[in-house]
Amino acid sequence: NIVPSAVYAHFSGFGDKLFLDSTIISFSVEHYLGSSCRFYDWLEIPLYARRTRDMHHLTTDLIKAWIYGTMPDNSEKEDILSAMIYQGKVLYCTHRCLPDVPTEDIFGYTEDQLKWCKRYEGKVWAYLVSHNLLYSTNVLERNKLVNEAPFTAYFGNQSPDRAAVFCAYNIVKQYMSNNPGISPASLMATDDAQLILQGAKYNPK
Repeated sequence: NIVPSAVYAHFSGFGDKLFLDSTIISFSVEHYLGSSCRFYDWLEIPLYARRTRDMHHLTTDLIKAWIYGTMPDNSEKEDILSAMIYQGKVLYCTHRCLPDVPTEDIFGYTEDQLKWCKRYEGKVWAYLVSHNLLYSTNVLERNKLVNEAPFTAYFGNQSPDRAAVFCAYNIVKQYMSNNPGISPASLMATDDAQLILQGAKYNPK
């Protein structure tokens, strides 16, 4: 995929956060004014949605936007596992592009949120498996597990959002570790989430 030739800044009137075409990527400056910006109070933007609204997270957002825009999810399946694995692939490739960026910044988490995910990873995965959620195509269930939110509904308000995607990120990491000949581009082109899960031999404790 072609890397954008230029990065621009624009004013969107608090509209689209990022804009991407085949040659450029641009970010809306209004979305990077800092989580305590009074404008966000006036707009009643919830605290969880402000967490990454600062320049510290801009580079990570730009890389993610480029990946989402140029390597979309082409899976024909609409189950939760497929949605999780796609998000995990995007986060994995973002970290490959930015290896010195802390994992919590790749996710848009705080350090405590990342610690929660590491501590309860095995329990989160066990819950998904035991409650038959991985192959559910229920849109509401999928959104609760892979979308940004104050927390992940299934795991209480002490959990960060997208706790299931943290599992998916580690599934992708293990899959790539077990298959060193596969490039990130080939990974993104692999739409079979079940193949990635099986190849990862994922078994969190």
